[in-house]
Amino acid sequence: MVAAIESTSRRSRFRGRRRGWLSGTAVLIAGGIAIAIAVTTAGPSPANGTDLTTAELYQAPTRAAANTAMLDYFLPANGTQFAAGQEYMEYTTVAKDAVTNQCLTNKGLASLPVHPLAYSGDNEEFPDISYLEENGFVTESTTPAASATAGTSPSSASPPEQAVSQCTQTASGALSQVVTEGSSLETSWMQAVAKIDETTAVKSALAGFSTCVASTGVQAATVTAFFATTTSKVRAPGADLLTAERSLGQLYARCIQPVEAVRDAARATARATFIRSHALAVDGLESSWSSALSTLESAGTAWPTS
Repeated sequence: MVAAIESTSRRSRFRGRRRGWLSGTAVLIAGGIAIAIAVTTAGPSPANGTDLTTAELYQAPTRAAANTAMLDYFLPANGTQFAAGQEYMEYTTVAKDAVTNQCLTNKGLASLPVHPLAYSGDNEEFPDISYLEENGFVTESTTPAASATAGTSPSSASPPEQAVSQCTQTASGALSQVVTEGSSLETSWMQAVAKIDETTAVKSALAGFSTCVASTGVQAATVTAFFATTTSKVRAPGADLLTAERSLGQLYARCIQPVEAVRDAARATARATFIRSHALAVDGLESSWSSALSTLESAGTAWPTS
């Protein structure tokens, strides 16, 4: 389901959830193809040991936070906003599953499994410093062993592919305008973000990053080089993957923090200016999102009011 609403303009980033930090495989970094393997540790089992309802899979933030989450998804200015934007992606994914399954139920067909999203961030452009400081690159799996269903009893009968396709299109259609408008704004915003990365202030801060990681024996002139080097380290024969991912992630958080302080300040100013200069487009996106919410929530997956 994620692929259906994923922005095609996004710079090779995978989105994931903020809360729960579901199982990760690799953090694929924007632009530079720098990869850091994310170790997955076992998480808690479902309360009933087997199936989870939609509500158990995801507790959405309040309805009042819906607009903020959506804008943070398309227009992140820092790691916190990037992570907060996952509330939008998580909600829309679960809600779309609910819409699809309601459609299938109306046809007298079995429901499809609901799959939680896997956590994966953008550690090069929008690192979540607080998470990395505590956990490094290690993520915790909370994915149930058995597929979860949207509040229905599992069935051995699979619905016909044609019916699934029709119901999926119904769900995706609710968000099509949001995806179109949001992707357009995001493309322009990421161009502004890229320009900030090329400023003298950011480049100067990155020189400090190189010195910081070098003090621990990691030679990397750039962030991309850091991930290339550390990937080699964690893949080396005999390496303790869990320990390496934790320590390297914590090292990265410590050394990238001064760079983020410079970028965050510049991006915050740029985002405020961007939203003002694109006021009509932003208003249109918010209107389309409000309409999509009404459609998504018609299947019973409401964004809570409190």
